[in-house]
Amino acid sequence: TVVWYANGDSPAPQGSKVELTANDGLVLTSPNGDALWNTTAVLGGVFRGVFNDTGNFVLEDGSFKTLWETFKFPCDTLLPSQVLEIDGNLSSRFKETNFSKGRFELLLQDDGNL
Repeated sequence: TVVWYANGDSPAPQGSKVELTANDGLVLTSPNGDALWNTTAVLGGVFRGVFNDTGNFVLEDGSFKTLWETFKFPCDTLLPSQVLEIDGNLSSRFKETNFSKGRFELLLQDDGNL
């Protein structure tokens, strides 16, 4: 079951690839090399990527400090131990095989209302 995905509203063309780089973290590029998406919140050098038992994919620096993680950017699913933070939202998919945003959204507003 797919529980996290990048760039859902602008799917990558067939033949695209994802790379883990020290400077930009995860980078999704098209077959002709154009950057389509990356983990822009990464500050500092990425030392490694870790897929935890919880289902969270984490980018860490050389001191094992978390630089970026999928749990901070939920898509349409929350996994056990995952927290929806203030201003966080979940959006349904358009269709099971179309990862564009669908009709429904769940938003935790900054005043605490869900």
